Amino acid sequence: MRVAMVVDDSRVARAYLTRILRGLGFQVAEAEDGDVALELLECMPEPDFLFVDRHMPRMDGLELVRRVRQQLGLRDVVIVMVTSDNKPETVAEALEAGADEYVMKPYTEDVIQSKLALVLEEQQ
Repeated sequence: MRVAMVVDDSRVARAYLTRILRGLGFQVAEAEDGDVALELLECMPEPDFLFVDRHMPRMDGLELVRRVRQQLGLRDVVIVMVTSDNKPETVAEALEAGADEYVMKPYTEDVIQSKLALVLEEQQ
């Protein structure tokens, strides 16, 4: 079974994405910010996917992505940045920080499913 972590300060956004991922057969962990996500990542097996909100209090998504890649050394986890900010420089920042993909809010189940299919296809 594939494992994903959803990191978003919005409880509603976490619940929505978690529901989608569970419907696709994922086991899902949730965190309300980057600090909680790092704590969870240190005590759980490496997830297959991280879905990270860009704008969060305490530790934003960019900092979390950097720490996951550098501090925790999680090179194989696929990181998908999720945000409503579609400026080209914001997308570039996320990719530079170590995100693999980018999803714009609001999104649908079809968008998440097609993004997962694209990533899984690239891994083969």
